Amino acid sequence: LGALVDSPWKASEKFFGGNRSFLLQLEPAFHAYKAIGIASNFAFFNAPQAGMLRGAAHLTTSTAPNTIGFGGQTARFRMGFEDDLRVVRWHNSCTTYAAHPSAEGNLDEKARKVEVLELWGCGGVAAEKAQRELRDRAQKDANRAGKVDRAAMFGGG
Repeated sequence: LGALVDSPWKASEKFFGGNRSFLLQLEPAFHAYKAIGIASNFAFFNAPQAGMLRGAAHLTTSTAPNTIGFGGQTARFRMGFEDDLRVVRWHNSCTTYAAHPSAEGNLDEKARKVEVLELWGCGGVAAEKAQRELRDRAQKDANRAGKVDRAAMFGGG
């Protein structure tokens, strides 16, 4: 199972992404689940302040879960991660992404063990330049912070 999100990832209590986002399955046969234009709940990423992620299935209040999900709602994502990203749940329908065109192609709606999780950023030349500038600035800040005015520190001169 996988997802492609057409906009930068951002931590929020709200969904993000656009109608070029899609979900995909690789097995038993490849299929892409494209946006259908009814809802706009493309991707959800609400990072925890500290500690491990809490899955949406165990949510008992109206607060947004600290998790990653795609499609559906925060209480029932079309594809949603739980716990510490070791479990993903799949549902065959939502109002954001199309259903599989044949019932035989539907995956079982169940929890699955995550074997591999990859996040790729494909931002192009502009994103690479921005990342380089951020790294350079962080290095300059670290160098500046590492310099000590010994005279001022020890009361001399």
